[in-house]
Amino acid sequence: MTKSQVTRRSLIVGFFLLEAVTAQTLFQPAPDFVMYSPSLKNAVQLAKLRGKPVVLNFWGSWCGPCRDEMPALNDVAGQLKEKFLMLAVGSGETAEKSTQYVIDNKFEHLNVLVDAPSGTNNLETSEAVNGKYKVNAYPTTFFIDKDGVIQATREGGMSRKTFVSYLRNIYVTP
Repeated sequence: MTKSQVTRRSLIVGFFLLEAVTAQTLFQPAPDFVMYSPSLKNAVQLAKLRGKPVVLNFWGSWCGPCRDEMPALNDVAGQLKEKFLMLAVGSGETAEKSTQYVIDNKFEHLNVLVDAPSGTNNLETSEAVNGKYKVNAYPTTFFIDKDGVIQATREGGMSRKTFVSYLRNIYVTP
């Protein structure tokens, strides 16, 4: 087998393994976590949000597709704020950088979650939460129904139209 055939086979196997990991999380309870939200000025525990659908987006200001999708996510989250809660986990950068990016771009409907300020106990880091959700690419979005069950996942950026179509998985419609 040539080197390019081995590389191609490895890529195909890797793709199917990634798909299998994502498929394993579907229709399972969303892993619980507690993280700090500067926009909400409080700690957020996912389990305490049961009763309302949640969109959990893993992103970074360094990520081009993340930056591209954020205006659409913010816009839809603002229009449908009574129907679901938008949580955005800042990943791969400091809490200050994630928070400042959201403020600078006026993404007021994205409840950013970041690593807690020093001296805060019992809160998880973005790295730990990324691990719980097996995030391998950015952006990655989880659509969690009101009962805390993951109904859909999406790797890669979304347009407004795509985002709205995914919201239907958690019974949120415009």
